[in-house]
Amino acid sequence: MLQRGGGVVAALAAWDGKLRSASRVAFLALATAFAATILASTAVQAKPNLEGVTGILNIPTAEVLKDGEACFGFGRNENRTRWPGQTQRNYFAGIGYLPHLEVCARYTEFPGVAQTRVPGYGAYKDRSANLKLQFLAEPSAPFSLAAGVFDVGGQARLQRALYGALTKTAGPVKLTAGYGNRRIEGFFGGVEITPLKEASLLYEYDSCQHNFGVRVSPGGHFNLLLASADRDFTFGISCSYGLQHSGKRLAKNDARLTRDPVAVECSVDSLDALAAKLARAGFENVEAKSAGDILTLKYENRLDRMEEEAWAWVLVWAAINAPADIAELRLVARREGNFILNTECSIGDLLAFANGELSRNEFARRVRIFDYQPPDYEFDYESALHQRAAGSTDIHISPANKLDLGRPYAPVKQRSGIAIKHETSLGRHFTLRGHEEIPLTNNLDRRDPPVPFVRGASIDLYATGGEALYFLGSGGYFDDHRWGVKGELRKYFADSRFDLGVIGARVRDKKFGDYLNELLGSGSIRIPRYDLTLSAYGGRFLLGDDGWRAETRRYFGRSEVDFYIYDTEFTRTEGGVRFVLPLAGYNQKDYSPVRISLAPFFSYEYRSRGYGGGDFLAWTSSVESFRKRLFPWYLREHLELIEAVAKGMPR
Repeated sequence: MLQRGGGVVAALAAWDGKLRSASRVAFLALATAFAATILASTAVQAKPNLEGVTGILNIPTAEVLKDGEACFGFGRNENRTRWPGQTQRNYFAGIGYLPHLEVCARYTEFPGVAQTRVPGYGAYKDRSANLKLQFLAEPSAPFSLAAGVFDVGGQARLQRALYGALTKTAGPVKLTAGYGNRRIEGFFGGVEITPLKEASLLYEYDSCQHNFGVRVSPGGHFNLLLASADRDFTFGISCSYGLQHSGKRLAKNDARLTRDPVAVECSVDSLDALAAKLARAGFENVEAKSAGDILTLKYENRLDRMEEEAWAWVLVWAAINAPADIAELRLVARREGNFILNTECSIGDLLAFANGELSRNEFARRVRIFDYQPPDYEFDYESALHQRAAGSTDIHISPANKLDLGRPYAPVKQRSGIAIKHETSLGRHFTLRGHEEIPLTNNLDRRDPPVPFVRGASIDLYATGGEALYFLGSGGYFDDHRWGVKGELRKYFADSRFDLGVIGARVRDKKFGDYLNELLGSGSIRIPRYDLTLSAYGGRFLLGDDGWRAETRRYFGRSEVDFYIYDTEFTRTEGGVRFVLPLAGYNQKDYSPVRISLAPFFSYEYRSRGYGGGDFLAWTSSVESFRKRLFPWYLREHLELIEAVAKGMPR
């Protein structure tokens, strides 16, 4: 309910009492209408409200964003509890992170409430994470039922609340009723009527006041909210879209693929011709070998944005172009000269699956995808190594930003500009990496005026042993005035669905004038059905603080979204988010030993506390990032990639 300070006049109290009485009548009428439609059933489509969670105007509904659906936007409304009547500006982003689980992050400003205790801080600000879990969903259930929490974690907790909500849809009418505490004190409810696909009429009682509005959704992706909240005009705008989600089966290929062998039979010359042809398509470290009717083809991808898409393309390409006397394929994927993954199948099965003549389940039963193991037979013929990777260089350009909202009562600081990353293969196992940044605006640090600077420079060693054992060693500059070395040893099990590892580092920190040491043990479990990885870390973090960290990583097609929480001696329980999105304009068509291009991805990380506890070096330089989804479990889950590339053959 609205909080009232001491000395509230009697007239205000009387008015509040009348409002409560009227609210009870309105809620009873709403409950009656709700009960009258409880037996009907139809689909529900979720839209964000003024505060970013799926709802009407201020209240949440029992709906959630669809799995893999993301939204971002802005909403202006009035604060109803902490500073009643004061305007709040909500900047938000949300995602359907798992089926029936919605996660929303919100940054709120209170422009009319000044924080005078800290010079330069300005108006009050608040960050919050909001979760909603749906237990029942229409149309498979008679109604939708969900529970949620506002402002989970953090220290200020200005927006904290727990609630439960029930939503029922009957034709164009959608009714919601719920109960909450703290910020949502008591019962709330509302109705949404959608006479047109692009427009909805809205009414709600948010436990404090009655609100009316309209939602306009042109094209289904953009949402505009216009409302009267307690007789004051308010508005919101948001955009929602589905992240590319692998996993759906594509339509059958109309053009049937057939074999087009480079030669009638295997020989050194025919295998050389095959390897040279694949190298001309843009692949490196290409070798072709044969033993009887088995063709082994080894390759390394530096052209395609996604390793799994390159894998599928080479597999289908090999089935088409293999010499005519070959019946079985053995594909070996490489990374930095290391053998990562084996794929074995018959050419007949592969082409039948690509042509829609063999079911996915049956092909999955016949194909063998596993962490690399050497063959137990001798080769009859071998090609030369074509298009060596040594010396090849990629220079990638992308936007750059670092945002500091993590310090209590500190002004917002940020640095924005252009990032330039380059990577050069020095030969098998070794890679030279560099990362520079050119700030265009900067009030984050003491670089004034903004000048280009080096974010990182290192030589990395990647090595693999038998039975999915990986080692990564890095030496050089790790940003923030730190020089030193880092190492990671990781062992994968059961088609890489599980792993155990240890991470260590020792760096000289110029700011501290001392050495920093890091030693962490970690393990991960993967749930292939959801492309989900759950990881845990424990031990000593970079600044010498002992503690733990838990992380979730989920792939949505070409995108990735990670959430994590951590707690160390230097922090309370804090959290963060990291996302990786594909950038339009990346060039994966034209191969050259030296390529300059827009970066394939834009990656970003935000932590609730900022840095100064729970830190470790360069997550981008890790065994997990090195493998780039070349995991048996992941490729088995996404055999539809083979169907997709088959539709585009020839390349």
